[in-house]
Amino acid sequence: PQGYVKTKTEKVEFDAFEDIGSFVVVDENTNYIGECENIVFAPSEFNLNTINKLKEEYKNKTCFINLPTVATYDDFGVVDEVVKISNLGVVANNIYGLYYLTFGYKVICGFTMNIANTYSAKVVKDLGALNFVSSIEGFASDFKYGLSFVGKPMVMTFCHCPYKTIKGNADCKNCKYDNKLNQ
Repeated sequence: PQGYVKTKTEKVEFDAFEDIGSFVVVDENTNYIGECENIVFAPSEFNLNTINKLKEEYKNKTCFINLPTVATYDDFGVVDEVVKISNLGVVANNIYGLYYLTFGYKVICGFTMNIANTYSAKVVKDLGALNFVSSIEGFASDFKYGLSFVGKPMVMTFCHCPYKTIKGNADCKNCKYDNKLNQ
């Protein structure tokens, strides 16, 4: 499975982040039984029912919700409801995820936040982030502490549907997209 592992290298210019252990990323189709201390939920369907099923399955672990990289205003309403009702920590994959720091949630900055140097790491630490996953575009060796991504990362996020654009499919409920791009 993919996940995050602890990284320790040379000294940086600010106090270290708390050592929070390793993480594994799961969705509703994952059957993970392992030694990882922390679980990050990355459901294919972002809703409260899915999150609650995952919470029950991993109730003996510290759990976080992997927030979508892109969230429209309407999406944010759903994300906000799920985060507040589930009362889990979050993996912020965009600047909007730092919003949850103001409410005392545990926040880890995901690799899509592009924390690629000690300056950006210090900023999110000063804001109150629990830890961060170094950007896959940077070098984990630049940091004394932090998390590194292991596995096959998502490398592109679309704000609109390319299939809809190419095929002129105006009504998503009748979409004939077969999901072959994910293979």
